[in-house]
Amino acid sequence: MFDITPVEILKRIIPFNTSNPPGNERVLAVWIADLLSGFGFMTRIEPCGEGRASVVAKLVMGHGKKIVLNGHLDVVKCGDGWSYDPFEPCVSGNLLYGRGAADMKGGVAAMICAGINIANDSKDCAGELVLNFVADEELHNAGTVSCAPSWEDADYVIIGEPTDMEIHIAHRGTARFLIKFHGKQCHSGTPNEGINAIEDAAAAITALREYNKTLSKIKHDILPGPTSAVTIIQAGTGDNTIPGICSINLDRRMVLGESGDSVESEIRKVLESVSVDGRNISCSIERYICLGAGGVPRDDEIVRLSEIAYEECFGRKATVGYFPATCEQTLFTSRNIPAVIFGPGSIKQAHTKDEFVEISQLDDAAKFYETLMRRIFKSVNGRDTVGGE
Repeated sequence: MFDITPVEILKRIIPFNTSNPPGNERVLAVWIADLLSGFGFMTRIEPCGEGRASVVAKLVMGHGKKIVLNGHLDVVKCGDGWSYDPFEPCVSGNLLYGRGAADMKGGVAAMICAGINIANDSKDCAGELVLNFVADEELHNAGTVSCAPSWEDADYVIIGEPTDMEIHIAHRGTARFLIKFHGKQCHSGTPNEGINAIEDAAAAITALREYNKTLSKIKHDILPGPTSAVTIIQAGTGDNTIPGICSINLDRRMVLGESGDSVESEIRKVLESVSVDGRNISCSIERYICLGAGGVPRDDEIVRLSEIAYEECFGRKATVGYFPATCEQTLFTSRNIPAVIFGPGSIKQAHTKDEFVEISQLDDAAKFYETLMRRIFKSVNGRDTVGGE
């Protein structure tokens, strides 16, 4: 058995290539289940596709609060230009390099370590701890959704995304649309006999740019305002052909109170107003990804307990903010389960080449998770009995 520290655990889980697609998280899920079962956790593998699975590990310590630590096992594809083998962890000073070091196998490693520490010394703890490490967070959230029976009655959820050791209480949602513009193909020598789908798309992109300017006027207490951005454009079959089809991908970031339906309605109205040479453009819209915004109030009990645990660990007040990317907090808060986001590593490292995490943050994150859990497991009716009232 290796030393149960966050860095040693991380060194062992980075080599599992869980790039999504295709994911292949099952092998890693089984490895984690085998490790945790050796420390008294009841474990279950939850399938969610061929070669794909999540792990649910439960530790019951009598009657009390139920805490779920949530993290994802999949990582994004590596791409080119790495200075290191992305699936061979490399330590240099205080940094550990590897795909997923920050996003978010580092958080998973710290959560595993904290959970094992609780299991090894639970005499003063009352409650239920669930470690839920899931497949497919990077694309469709199939893992967390399929594990819902394990977490839907939780009192608190902590999500280990990379927050650079800040307590994040909200995130924006994402709706993505494929918009196809339908023109009429013809020879480029006689362009007036066709309808150039690229020109229709260009007019629509200009209108969508103005739409994004109106979104900048929307303010939110915690989150940045909503945004809209064209991220991909595709058209053309040859340099002597007027294209009859042009498609764009649109990324629409949502704040609390918005939904996929509401933003799609807005986008349809924008497109319906677009014309070229007095002719209304023809287009179709497909919403292919949608995950709503998530958040808990600034004065929520889980935020208060997290701040107390942070100050107890590090002797200073925590920074409380928002997570700049979309994550799975919304899946919990939409079911009225309080959830905060806290983890080692910076979001600036996510999805980059030569991704790294600070080793000291791995240790500090494990310490924070354990401190917060012990505080909650000692609480009575959700109220802290140790102090800080």
